[in-house]
Amino acid sequence: MIDIESIYESFLQQESEKIQLRYKGVEDWFGASSAGQCYRKQWYRANKYEPTPPDKRVNRLLRLGTIVHSDFEKAVSMFSEVVTGLPQQPQWITEHQIRLPVLKVVGHLDIALIDHEESKAYLWDIKTVHSFKWKKQFGHMKNRDPNPSVNYELQLGTYAMGLANDYEVDDVEMNLIWYNKDTSSLKTKRINDNFVDEAMIYWTDLIESLEDIIEPEELKPGITPGVPVQEWECRYCQFAKHCDSPFKR
Repeated sequence: MIDIESIYESFLQQESEKIQLRYKGVEDWFGASSAGQCYRKQWYRANKYEPTPPDKRVNRLLRLGTIVHSDFEKAVSMFSEVVTGLPQQPQWITEHQIRLPVLKVVGHLDIALIDHEESKAYLWDIKTVHSFKWKKQFGHMKNRDPNPSVNYELQLGTYAMGLANDYEVDDVEMNLIWYNKDTSSLKTKRINDNFVDEAMIYWTDLIESLEDIIEPEELKPGITPGVPVQEWECRYCQFAKHCDSPFKR
């Protein structure tokens, strides 16, 4: 009998390899999507330590996110084609690579709109989440996370820096589009402009902190600032097999 599941897994592996090709030549740079993460994790990645690959279920979940992102990008491209040629139309861009050479950061933003006349850009990043994460973000106040991670916001702030550099705009409005994978509910949330500065602080401090590190053991979990940024990171870290963090249990 033909094993369709194995065929699909092979397809997902090939798609993952295609994505990695986008980072050819900047393999030792930091990824914008890792903004806000543990400094030791960043050190492992930058020094090419072998991560634990995601299991099959996680690969399928990641693929769902990719499909949703692709649909949004296609929709925006279709809309931009309709309005192209009309007078004074802003410029739509999708899946745009940003590079910040001084910080050695690279990433791909989802959707942006550039208003050259106003010297302003609008930025949207899509996040697909399960219902538990959705409830922590948008549920009743008693169910919301009192100390939420701001990694998504720092990621957007990083994209905003790159977008401002690439298109020479003075202002970037940032938005997160939340997509509930269980219910297909959608919510758009405006992100505070301060996260551009916060992203710069994170990357600058990360680079300074890792500059003279020779061995990962110099970055002590629970002692060295930023190692980890949040304790729960260790339970999901793909470099846990290399690390002696007490928080990964």
